[in-house]
Amino acid sequence: MKPEVYQVMFTHQSSYWLHRGLYKLMEVFIKRNLKGTDNKILDAGCGPGGNFSLLSKYGKLYAVDASEHAVKYASSLNLASEIKQGTVEALP
Repeated sequence: MKPEVYQVMFTHQSSYWLHRGLYKLMEVFIKRNLKGTDNKILDAGCGPGGNFSLLSKYGKLYAVDASEHAVKYASSLNLASEIKQGTVEALP
């Protein structure tokens, strides 16, 4: 993906209708299936961190993305314990 696309995603990830809808669906699923706040959570393919505010409420959040640009934006949110550049096929 072009680097400038990550800036657009980062800027609009909390207001874009698709992200807001998916966030609400994830929240319902997580509340039904995840208990407590001491979980270890991996956001694989985290992009610029749009799910971090929700996921971090339920435990220690780790994240990975193949894009160095995504990792840069996601890291700026300061919500994950650790964010690495990599893929799920070869986790760092």
